[in-house]
Amino acid sequence: MIDEAIFKKHLLFRLNKTSVGWLDGDMENGNTKKADIVNHAVKVAIEIKDDTNYKTVFPKEEGVIYTASHDLTKMNQRYADHIKSANDKFKNYPGHKTILIFRTDFVITEVIKYAIEGLHQFKKVEEDLTYAGRKGKYSTYIRNNIGCFVIIVKDKVDFFPNAYADESRVLNKKEVETILGFKIKEI
Repeated sequence: MIDEAIFKKHLLFRLNKTSVGWLDGDMENGNTKKADIVNHAVKVAIEIKDDTNYKTVFPKEEGVIYTASHDLTKMNQRYADHIKSANDKFKNYPGHKTILIFRTDFVITEVIKYAIEGLHQFKKVEEDLTYAGRKGKYSTYIRNNIGCFVIIVKDKVDFFPNAYADESRVLNKKEVETILGFKIKEI
């Protein structure tokens, strides 16, 4: 995975080829937390987060590729911290639609989506297990300023809208494809 700063620079270049006005949010004046990329004319803010905890190990000789095992609770907590950080930055862009991009080497994006949305939890009531909702590190309130999630794994780009977002923040798949210039798959 290329360095986040290089990815951001390439994405800014790509965005400005399709429409003008994209800025490096970190270069804007002020003491507030800033999104990585912003376009005030079209009112879109983008934050980029890297999941560097996932590692794939390739064999040095013939053999099987293996990966570090993943505890879904820890994955949920790690992504929740990224989400809280992005949500706090997006608060400073009222009226903007927002995209949180996750870059990772973890290829099963449906598992990432599951970890982001919260883990299913069950409680034992007498002899039966009863569904008790989703469990996450923070409440769903920490993501109300995030319109959608984009997960990039190498050349694969997946998308899902944020069910807990304020309506004014949400972008649909077609809008995200147009903005980013990537063909994406909704998961």
